[in-house]
Amino acid sequence: MSEERLDRALQALPRPGAPAGFTEATLARLARSERRRRLVPWLAVAGAGTVGALLLALWPARTPGPAPELAGQIESLRREQRALAAELADLRALDEPAVTSAPVIYLGRSAGVELVLDLGRLEQAPRPGGEGTRP
Repeated sequence: MSEERLDRALQALPRPGAPAGFTEATLARLARSERRRRLVPWLAVAGAGTVGALLLALWPARTPGPAPELAGQIESLRREQRALAAELADLRALDEPAVTSAPVIYLGRSAGVELVLDLGRLEQAPRPGGEGTRP
């Protein structure tokens, strides 16, 4: 029985009415929503088109090779680079110590001085029985 009593009490309450302008505000909000729904697909298409145009503009152009007028300049630069590399190799070879055929003998250290004997600076003694010897 408590449910019946609750139903009667609720029905006896005054019904609230909508505030002034409620219907107009709701219809205006629906109209804005409809405009947005019609506008969103067009904005998406425009955005995709813009992104596509940017990608095409920024994508590097694929050409099979340099332009014919640049090919001669490129070959000239390559020849010059090879010549400079050869000249640099020659200069580096000058800086390297010459390889001597005579060995160097390390004699030791004495009073803070290292003693080295360069056999390339020694004069060869004449062989016995050879020129320059007298009996």
